[in-house]
Amino acid sequence: MKLLVYEVKKILNGKLLILLCLFTVLFYNMFIGIWIHPEDSADCRAQNDLATVLRDEYGYETHLPYEDYEVLEEVRQEQIRKLDEMVLKSSVLQEAGIASYQQLKKMQNDDTISDMLEEELNRISFSDGIREVFLNQTIEGIYDDMKVCPVFGVEAGKEQEVAEKFLLIGGMYDDYTKEAIERVASVIKENRLSLMPTSILDHLLFDFPRFGVLLVISCLLLILPYQIRERLAGVNPLMATTHTGRNLWKRRYSSAVIACASVCAIQSIIFCMVLNRVEVLQYWNYAISGNDGNMFWFDMSFGTYLIVNFVLYTIIAVSIMTVFYLISRLSVNYIVGVAISIPITVVIGVLLPLFTRAFLSVERSMVYDVVRPIGIVFVLFVVAMSIVFALQKWDKRRDVHV
Repeated sequence: MKLLVYEVKKILNGKLLILLCLFTVLFYNMFIGIWIHPEDSADCRAQNDLATVLRDEYGYETHLPYEDYEVLEEVRQEQIRKLDEMVLKSSVLQEAGIASYQQLKKMQNDDTISDMLEEELNRISFSDGIREVFLNQTIEGIYDDMKVCPVFGVEAGKEQEVAEKFLLIGGMYDDYTKEAIERVASVIKENRLSLMPTSILDHLLFDFPRFGVLLVISCLLLILPYQIRERLAGVNPLMATTHTGRNLWKRRYSSAVIACASVCAIQSIIFCMVLNRVEVLQYWNYAISGNDGNMFWFDMSFGTYLIVNFVLYTIIAVSIMTVFYLISRLSVNYIVGVAISIPITVVIGVLLPLFTRAFLSVERSMVYDVVRPIGIVFVLFVVAMSIVFALQKWDKRRDVHV
């Protein structure tokens, strides 16, 4: 046990942790989009506003039942009233005889509109009244989706028929399965609109694969310097001189797994802290299913979705770490180790998003399930264990290695 703790401390040395912290900050600023949600777009703010209004002003916590669907129109009319007030306060618009925002908006495509009127239209639409405008558009978007394929108030027994129609929209899913129809039908049967803003899921669709790459690079930064440093210091030949020393390699690998898994856990906590900072964790118990925006359908809560992703990406990162462990054991110096590891990391960075968007994506995910990604992760784990046992067997059989 003491040796295990000692090896973990050698891997997680202070200088390397500082470097990892700086790299993480840089990575978030360059590649992670959720940390500026919802201020990165008016559409994101509008979806958050709708959930907040329905929760704080109308008392709906995680979803809106179909029987209360008219509440959306009340929220929309309130936004129109606020926009009309802005129009009435403008002396320029009053002189032009414009008394409502609807009148002003009709002039948007009029080539003869004066510069002053256009300036007032832009001021209200994209400055003073931007939140009202986009919240109004968000609700209209829900109405438009409902016109294409009504999924609320479906007559009992016709849920599967409506689900099949929904899957056929746009011709994107001609190869949908019976399970896909049943999944969508089960959500339709619930007869409610999830208040989970789909803008959050839009971000995470791209951010989680990048988060996985961050974990892989973190493991690389931990293991490669540690193993090559040990080799250059002559520790490996020294341990190979005795049978007991050769048996200690298994504990050294265990220490690498513990160190990398710990860093992955810390990175997951940091990601959750970022989500909390942008007020995303408040949706922890919300269902990832509904009818707004992009039609997301995923059979789990948002909190469960986060946990599943954190666990799977950690297993992926630790499994890939085994490859780096093997490379660093065989590399004669840092240059060789880095030269081999960088191309592997690039390949992983390319394949990981394809893997997650194909199987873990919440966007129209009714044609996928969680079993396949778990299966692929299991295969990675088996490959990693095979490398470990092969190394262990080789270490036990060989003589002193110089």
